[in-house]
Amino acid sequence: MKILTIILTLLTVISTEASELKDERVIRKTMDVENPENFYLEIRNIQGDVIVKPSAGTTLELEVVITITAEKEEDLQRGIKEMSLLEVVKKTKAFYSVDAPFITHHWDGEKLRGFSSNSSNAGYIYKYDFVVKVPSEINLKAGTVDNGHITISDITGDIEAANVNGNIRIQGAQEVINANTINGKVDIIYGANPTKDGNFHSINGDITLGLQEGFNAQVQTKSMNGEFFSAFDFEYLQPSITVNTSKKGNGTTYKIGEKPSVQIGKAGPKLSFETLNGDVYLKRS
Repeated sequence: MKILTIILTLLTVISTEASELKDERVIRKTMDVENPENFYLEIRNIQGDVIVKPSAGTTLELEVVITITAEKEEDLQRGIKEMSLLEVVKKTKAFYSVDAPFITHHWDGEKLRGFSSNSSNAGYIYKYDFVVKVPSEINLKAGTVDNGHITISDITGDIEAANVNGNIRIQGAQEVINANTINGKVDIIYGANPTKDGNFHSINGDITLGLQEGFNAQVQTKSMNGEFFSAFDFEYLQPSITVNTSKKGNGTTYKIGEKPSVQIGKAGPKLSFETLNGDVYLKRS
């Protein structure tokens, strides 16, 4: 496995209008992926975009633009020194994330469970914009939190995408396992109809799937203030009932929840949708 790393400092300028100092750096990395269909790539961002595109051949090409802004020169220089790229690369997986003294990554063995960040006293603002080109068969997990969107194009492996304050747009996919955001839209256009189960959530935003003819699936929907729209004929199924138990005092409390289900076509994967203030659309691509 060959890995090449390039770091470029683009500029440090003073904007007199905003009395703001700004620094931009570019980190570029390339590596060969031996078996793309068995390779797992994870990108965890906090502030900024994550864009993933297909590459030619079996090469992974990563570019990260790190932007740091501050009002004082000493704060800017501290940001330049502190902000870096966390990289973990092995034969069958690669992991990239934001790294700084105020960011803690919580690992469970080799799996990242999450991270915590408190930059309120840093004195500077940072933003990372990831652009990655990968073999289309790769398995991908991409996430960001603020000031950015997730955009994934023509990746046919398993996809998981998570955002908080931003949109998720996936085009040309085949298997989207999870796509979740809080304040944003989820737009997915399938290049081929899914065959695996998928979960799609948004609190404040619509969820739209563009699907091919011959689409088959069992669809479950749940929304407080949204509606379900389908361009495909469907039949209502008996509600799926789950029983959750909890201990209270000397007894047991049972809570039964229902999620309406419909069948589109015959059999197929189970697709689950949940929104609070948003609609769900199943469209023909």
